[in-house]
Amino acid sequence: MGWTAEQDAVLRERYAQDGAAAVASQVGMTVHAVHLRARRMGVKALPRWTAKENEKLRMGWGEVPLPELAAQLGRAVDATFRHGVKLGLRAGCPPHREYLQDAADRTGFHRTALRAILRWARVPTLPAVTHPSSHPVVRTTVDPFEVDEAIKRWLRMETMEDAARRTGVSSKRLRQALSRLACPPKKRGNRRTRWRLKPEVIDAALAASLTREAA
Repeated sequence: MGWTAEQDAVLRERYAQDGAAAVASQVGMTVHAVHLRARRMGVKALPRWTAKENEKLRMGWGEVPLPELAAQLGRAVDATFRHGVKLGLRAGCPPHREYLQDAADRTGFHRTALRAILRWARVPTLPAVTHPSSHPVVRTTVDPFEVDEAIKRWLRMETMEDAARRTGVSSKRLRQALSRLACPPKKRGNRRTRWRLKPEVIDAALAASLTREAA
């Protein structure tokens, strides 16, 4: 039985990265027939995965975006995913991480608000490891410990409005006091960025301002 154009296309796409067995399984040919066809077409297979590459794949799985990890290994994204699954690495959310939506449900924050907190705390988010040709919706994963620590830091901060209620001083005056110690609030279009600062920083700025006024 001869080879069809579709079978040849599969061989060109997968032989180099996935090997003859994977191609044979997909096109319904024997491994020997795939080797012969590849030789006639001038398609060469990449070297087998080494123990060092396998270890790098295990270490980066779920910690480095799959396309980036594949580039580091010099392999195709699809081949990297298939080999990872072959090694027993779990697709989806790694055991030591959680989906962003699950983190939002667990902590009681809306996903958009939690994402903003994590961005503020510079907590890295990573896409879940999924098959490259699967559904285009990318689910984000996070480290639960880093999420909890970021929220703790966030809750220890005060907005100008919160500080104004606590100190009995207007938020405008607090901003003026803080501007003398730091840079003025950055503007985003016609709006000012909402400051969140440690209460002790706000208290120190206010005390310094009162001292200057009393002098």
